[in-house]
Amino acid sequence: MVTTAADQNLPVGSGLPSASPDQPPVPAAAPQTVASAAAAVAHIPTCALAAPSATTMATAQPMGARVRGALADADGGQYFVFNPEVGVSYTLQLAGSGDARFDLGVVTTSPSGESVCTPISAGLSATRLVANGPTEPLCTVVRSDSGAAQDFRLSLTR
Repeated sequence: MVTTAADQNLPVGSGLPSASPDQPPVPAAAPQTVASAAAAVAHIPTCALAAPSATTMATAQPMGARVRGALADADGGQYFVFNPEVGVSYTLQLAGSGDARFDLGVVTTSPSGESVCTPISAGLSATRLVANGPTEPLCTVVRSDSGAAQDFRLSLTR
């Protein structure tokens, strides 16, 4: 189970992480499919959500302490995966040359057996989280609301 600093380490939903960003998290009863997850966050007006794809998740890069990358014009996003350790506090922070943001999610399996990034919080520039119990791998997708090409740096610190 993962909680954020704003949650003051109070448990949230059945083992799914939650985040306290510039936008509210998806409710603890998080959807289990990409389509329903996208619909759950669609009401957030400043957080357009690029639909994650199994192809992109299949090629997701492991998240290190710092990742540098670039988004191409109309890029659906760059995907990264990490496994949080129980009891460890993490900070994710994004810096870039444009309007890049990241979505935080949990890696789940679609009904067809494909790995997907089910978002739990969207449109973040930074967040803190703590794994309080066993959890699934977490995923991030760096994306741009405008679809403009830009460089970014995503850091993960303990």
